[in-house]
Amino acid sequence: MQYGDTLWNIAEHDLGSGMQWTKIYQANAGHEQPDGRALREPKLIQPGWTLTIPGIATMNTANDASTSMPSPVTTVVPDSSAQLPIRVPTPQPAKAPSTVPQRIVTQPVEVPVPNTSSVRPIAQPSIARAHSTTGPPASHATHAAPAGRFIAARDRHGIHLPTGGFVGIGLASCLGAAIAACHLLNRRRARLGSGTLAAEFALPEPAATLQKAQLVALASPGIGYLQDESDYQDPYPTVEETAVLAAAPAKRESPQWSTMAEPAPHQAIPGPAADCTPDLDEQLSALDAPTDLHLGLRAGVPIPLTTATADGLTLVGDGADACARALLLAAVAAGGPGPLRRAAVVYTTKDVATQLLGPSFPEPDPDRFTTVANMKALLDLLELDLAERETILADHEYADAAQLRRFLPAAAFWPVVVLAHRDEPRLADVIARARRLDIHVLTLGEPTLGTVVSVDASGLTSTSGAYGPAIDSVRAFHLTVAEAAVLLDQLNAARPEALTTPFEPFTDDPTLDGAPPAPEDPASVIRLPPMTSTTTLTRAVAPPGMVRIDFLGPITVAVGNTDHTSAFQNSARTLMTRLVVEPHGVSRDTLLHDLWPNPKRPGKPGTLHQLTFRLRAAFSTAAGRTDAFIVEDTATNLLRLNPAVITTDLDAFDDLRARADVSKDSEEQIGLYEAAVGLYRGPLAFGINADWLLPHRMDRQRDYADAATRLARMYGTTDAERTLAMLDAVLKRDPLNEDLYRRIMRVQAKLQRPDAVNRTLQLLEARCEEIQSAPDMSTYELAKSLARSWAA
Repeated sequence: MQYGDTLWNIAEHDLGSGMQWTKIYQANAGHEQPDGRALREPKLIQPGWTLTIPGIATMNTANDASTSMPSPVTTVVPDSSAQLPIRVPTPQPAKAPSTVPQRIVTQPVEVPVPNTSSVRPIAQPSIARAHSTTGPPASHATHAAPAGRFIAARDRHGIHLPTGGFVGIGLASCLGAAIAACHLLNRRRARLGSGTLAAEFALPEPAATLQKAQLVALASPGIGYLQDESDYQDPYPTVEETAVLAAAPAKRESPQWSTMAEPAPHQAIPGPAADCTPDLDEQLSALDAPTDLHLGLRAGVPIPLTTATADGLTLVGDGADACARALLLAAVAAGGPGPLRRAAVVYTTKDVATQLLGPSFPEPDPDRFTTVANMKALLDLLELDLAERETILADHEYADAAQLRRFLPAAAFWPVVVLAHRDEPRLADVIARARRLDIHVLTLGEPTLGTVVSVDASGLTSTSGAYGPAIDSVRAFHLTVAEAAVLLDQLNAARPEALTTPFEPFTDDPTLDGAPPAPEDPASVIRLPPMTSTTTLTRAVAPPGMVRIDFLGPITVAVGNTDHTSAFQNSARTLMTRLVVEPHGVSRDTLLHDLWPNPKRPGKPGTLHQLTFRLRAAFSTAAGRTDAFIVEDTATNLLRLNPAVITTDLDAFDDLRARADVSKDSEEQIGLYEAAVGLYRGPLAFGINADWLLPHRMDRQRDYADAATRLARMYGTTDAERTLAMLDAVLKRDPLNEDLYRRIMRVQAKLQRPDAVNRTLQLLEARCEEIQSAPDMSTYELAKSLARSWAA
């Protein structure tokens, strides 16, 4: 058996389900074992014990004999510069064969492994999971034993892509910044009320894997993902923990929320008491990304590029191109999207670019990637750059680029990564001068220059040269041509110039903001009703007697007027969020895949059972009763929160908005939209960031903006001031949306506020500049048109 096996694991392997562990326990409880002890407690299995496995046909003698013979097995040793022990179980004497299959629980022994920093196959006996002579064939039970300590997914420095590549977490963070920038750019051009979301979250591989890796790296314990030691426990569940979930009710619908109109100050608009929407600065912080460049990992520690290129670096071997390709992508992505965040540049020739990226590769950002015709042109470019940098250092009397960056960051220059084809006499001189100027020269293939690094197909390096020991036995980052093309496309999508055409044309239809003005004067002031001291505002009222969970903003749980949020741990909140965003339920396999992100140590059904039990127990404690709070659809085996006893603001928001959309009564529409908009306190499940949540969060953000702007338009038929207040409230949540600024400018013009129109345009310009963009030319034309109409 594999080291660390439990009755649950044995039942899962031999009986097909971990839930069958009780059968093994019942078949062995009280039976004397070779050491004289007996199985009394299912959690305590001693090494050397022989366990009877009920319900499996006895193997024939020939098979028995074959399983008793050891055969080779490969054990994988992780990167490590220190000697690590590998746990290799040693078999204990087995009892005489019986008619019922048995297992031997083996004793782990520490076997020292020679100092190594690579992943190498080490032959070990296949007794790591041997059975007794009546067990199944050894080929069914021989596995590598895990070595080293548990490492949470957030602590990984290297990301293995399902398509074959291996990259650093830094590149994943840079890609995450590019995806965030793409979302902000798309939100800027989105048309409110169109029912479409500009941002696209269906990412292709390997971009999806890197986005998840970045989100996992930022996640706190239990928030969004489960990746700590406690999250992977699989002890023996109690009878209550393994109890079958209640069947889902025949109808999914929960009791409908009612609405209540209350007096409110004039021009009051719906809104929560506490708004948790991140401001623009917080949203822009997502665009920042790491600037350091690394060659790969050794013993799990990133190796900086500067360690490898002090004397020039030549890459040879089957993995040389893949290694250079990963370095190229990391350099053009470093720092985050946009010219102001640029942290490195790449100089290369067209033939090297074609060799690394293919004949029709996506052209990277020209501010970060420069190609020239040949080596002569590349050397000419480098010598100009060298001369300029040497002059800067001399003018400021600094010894090298590191001092300049430390003491005068405003004058510092970014690193240059040079990818060349061959060495020439001039190139050796460039390398000698480049050492102190933050210019790093890499050549591909023979003849060699400086430190020579041989990279095999798996990315493992072996070196020669003065600086070789510093980068020997490194697991180099590497990418395929196809992976590089996908990542470059994603990085290019974050460039403002990538959005050359709006998703749909801007419109200046005045009906967007209320009643149209008089035909003879397109910008005339709308006629307002007499001012009153109060008006009404409709709010949503939850059905009584149910557990209420609010997801639109920070997650809160209440029963009646009592808050029970603190009774729910982070992992429980994550689970119920994953359940609520899929109204029809989620399968266990999907939950295990989405919530446990470590591919080397995935979640187990028993652990999910435990988490589900803890969530049910928290609901029971909060409600003071033992209802079926989590149910399972017997036809589809999907789990979900029981809508008969749990109500959520998410369901109420969707229901109120849908009812308002189909209502024919304008007063009823206004009330329903007010009730829906008032429920929105901020992003869905605020504080949880996970790849499975982002699309749902963006959907709700769009739905809120659409509902709020429709409500503003309906206010505009009688009260332009209220329209303006509603649009301003939406703008706080969506500060880059150009359509909002245009609507606000039109209402300000109707209210005869030309100065306000100019200020709104200036605010739009300033905020667009934050993402290296600019307002559409038609917006400038709109502002001029409104000014001319008012002046006339």
